[in-house]
Amino acid sequence: MANELSVSYLLNKTIYAIVRRQSNAYIWDVGDSALEAIGTWNAARIDECDIPLTDNGGGLYSEDFPVLCTTAATYLVIYFEQLGASPATTDKIVGRSTIVWNGQTVSTTPSAGSGKTLAELKTICQYNGWSDGTTAGTAELANFINFTISMLSQLAPWPEYNHVDGTVTFSASDDQQTLTDTGIIRIGTVIRTDRASPLEEWSLDEHLSASKYHAGTGPPNNYALRRGTASGLIAVDMYVYPKPSASTTLYYTYQSEPAWLTNNTDETDWPNNRLWLLIDALKTRLASADRDSGGAAMYSNDFMAKVGRAFNAARPSYMPVVAKPLECIRPGKWKLRDIEKEIIS
Repeated sequence: MANELSVSYLLNKTIYAIVRRQSNAYIWDVGDSALEAIGTWNAARIDECDIPLTDNGGGLYSEDFPVLCTTAATYLVIYFEQLGASPATTDKIVGRSTIVWNGQTVSTTPSAGSGKTLAELKTICQYNGWSDGTTAGTAELANFINFTISMLSQLAPWPEYNHVDGTVTFSASDDQQTLTDTGIIRIGTVIRTDRASPLEEWSLDEHLSASKYHAGTGPPNNYALRRGTASGLIAVDMYVYPKPSASTTLYYTYQSEPAWLTNNTDETDWPNNRLWLLIDALKTRLASADRDSGGAAMYSNDFMAKVGRAFNAARPSYMPVVAKPLECIRPGKWKLRDIEKEIIS
């Protein structure tokens, strides 16, 4: 295979890529032909890690994935426009992609799936009424399946899409970083280990005002988020205040979206024991006159009852039923009549 690294951008620009392993943020050092950790590698040596992309004309830039990188893993690729004479950390990010590399070629499976392949899901839809077998119709069927999975994933807080392992490191005097986790829908709690309570989220306006009129340095206490896109890929930037006076790592929870299925061999990350709900969602949407273009049928009482049943079976733990507090005559002595009232109510 070739040209695994590719991005579309403005004409006649100097574009390069940085490749990092998703599991531990190791960076591919072109000069050393090795994956290196922060400490061995640092931001001042960014020009040792850039992979220049070839301008193919028409705004398409591409290059082969590093052939010497034989470590099978998921890699995050960040594309930059070089603004100066050499690569620098201040260069403009113009795109991102995720590559599943098996050591020799790009894998056809975007993630460690455990469910049906895209081809199998297409067959299910065709059996239940999808009749357009043209090239355009087959492509639209893939979109229909992906949109159904995406909408279904947001009907309940499914455990596999909630993560507690998000991390981002800010260097000294650096108050902005792009989060490397892919498919982020929303950020939950953000903490640093030397602070008793989580950081407080505020708006971008508040961040701008504080950073411009009350500039200072120290351990970050507030953060703001900016969600945008680069070449069609979702990107989330985090801003912190005040600017860190030393390198600071923040930890966060986040909710992600399902992996997008592109190839017929791609497997959905929707789990096997809940495939019945995905198949039911596809059948429910197909049964409507317009193939339920807005997904309204999935919000019906009947379908949401099925979602509730599936979610109860999927929850890894159950919170106890919390009773309302009861008044007591003295510590350790509850009023029997009050207890009876609470039980009755």
